[in-house]
Amino acid sequence: MSKKYAIQSFGCRVNLTEADSYREILNEAGYCEVPFGEPADVVIVHTCTVTNMADSKSRQAMHKARRDNPEAILVVSGCYAQVSEHDIAAEEKPDILIGTKKRHELLKLLQELEVDSDSQQIDVVEDILKERTYEDLPTSHTGRTRAFIKIEEGCQQFCTYCIIPFARGPVRSRNPQDVIASVRHLVNEGLREIVFTGIHTGAYGQDIEGYDLGRLLREVIPSGIERIRLGSLDPKEFTDSLKNVLFSGAPILNHFHISLQSGDDTVLNRMKRGYTAQEYRKLIYSIRENIDNVSITTDVMVGFPGETEEQHNTSLEFVKEMGFSDIHIFKYSPRNNTKAASFPDQIKDAVKERRMQEMLSLKKQLNRDFFDSQMGIRTKVLVEKVNVENNQIVFAGYGENYQWIRCEDENNGQWNTVGKNSVIEVEVKDYDQHGLIAKLLERS
Repeated sequence: MSKKYAIQSFGCRVNLTEADSYREILNEAGYCEVPFGEPADVVIVHTCTVTNMADSKSRQAMHKARRDNPEAILVVSGCYAQVSEHDIAAEEKPDILIGTKKRHELLKLLQELEVDSDSQQIDVVEDILKERTYEDLPTSHTGRTRAFIKIEEGCQQFCTYCIIPFARGPVRSRNPQDVIASVRHLVNEGLREIVFTGIHTGAYGQDIEGYDLGRLLREVIPSGIERIRLGSLDPKEFTDSLKNVLFSGAPILNHFHISLQSGDDTVLNRMKRGYTAQEYRKLIYSIRENIDNVSITTDVMVGFPGETEEQHNTSLEFVKEMGFSDIHIFKYSPRNNTKAASFPDQIKDAVKERRMQEMLSLKKQLNRDFFDSQMGIRTKVLVEKVNVENNQIVFAGYGENYQWIRCEDENNGQWNTVGKNSVIEVEVKDYDQHGLIAKLLERS
């Protein structure tokens, strides 16, 4: 009988991609995945540490894993494991502790534990700050309509609030020829969309002479991939090389997640973000001038140490001016070893919560404004779901600017050959709490 494993991953898209790598490793070895919480031989908790809440969720998952599967091998890995190795080892007592390297050794570590059943704990967490080698991990895209391709690891910006450089180490780029080969393989398998992702996607190539993200995109495009999305980017990463590709009509989809954090220059400077509100504004205007119907999303932090009411209001006004299609909002959370954790004038929780609610209210208005702007827009949707609702075939997937779109088959079955991974052209006619609603025009 096949051994069973369960996995719970927290945090960013990179973490989810790495969790898929664990799945590929174990599936290849004959393991069978079961839902987290069901009986399993191996339980993996792939952790996040970007906020205190992320730490808490990771710990709760470890407790649940021990409670539901007391005899299982518990593997804890990821960012929280990297920066809080000793606390986790002592308090949660996992059988295997992996940080943000040596993840490719998962199967070997499991086998070592099986051979030496008396072993108390295997801990392979190592210093990541001096790491210079990109760790290749296997990827699998079976049954999916889009493939997430990790191209970069690490960050060396050291924003004053951020723990990620301590968890992930410096920038390391995946070999460009390996990236290109992966894309070609996926095209041959019939995939139509890829997403390039990384801890600092736009920093790709900083450690490879003569390379940057713009050059990588230029070399990937001839592979024949129809749709390319980019993971989160920083404003400073929109180099001339990258913008030349984005503005050239290349098959790069018109959605960009560009981190803001604050719309106030004093706060941005204390965060060590490396740009001003005006520089950010200029970038957004440039993108909108050169790319039709572009969707721009962002991250905004409230309650950074020392942030005054005036600065918070400045940030609100700036966010409103930018007209983002969506915003990820989070409250400042002190992280160990970061400079901001020792800044004076830490903001009270009640003030953070109020500012959070004010930003959330603005977010809802911007969501509605953006949806209103989409009425009558024609776009191409990569179909991810095909369901029957009220005797109607309903197709759903993401449009080119990363909006979730549902379409009913108004042709009474003439579209019954449309399936997952089809691309359909639609015209947006309405929206609800689930996303945009459109009518079908044609398929490709």
